[in-house]
Amino acid sequence: MEHQKRRSLIQKADPKQLKAPGFKVISRELSDTFGLTSQLGVSMFVCIFLGLLVGKSLDQKLNTSPLMLILCMLLGAGAAFKTIYDILIKKWMK
Repeated sequence: MEHQKRRSLIQKADPKQLKAPGFKVISRELSDTFGLTSQLGVSMFVCIFLGLLVGKSLDQKLNTSPLMLILCMLLGAGAAFKTIYDILIKKWMK
């Protein structure tokens, strides 16, 4: 089933097609989708990871073992969702 979806995406490709070694044809829409998905994943990871690092360092300095870690990770997750929202709004407004 998944193979048929990919084949239909490739067959519906517009004239702006990319040819890559090892692949028959990759449409511009498909490559944009992969790029957007990667951007969303990296943005989410970075925000939560920075929250983890800041929370851990604050816990060590203030001796508040899991409190700052949890708080900063939640703030990082909130920042991640805000970043994802901004990226998607910018993409859909084009």
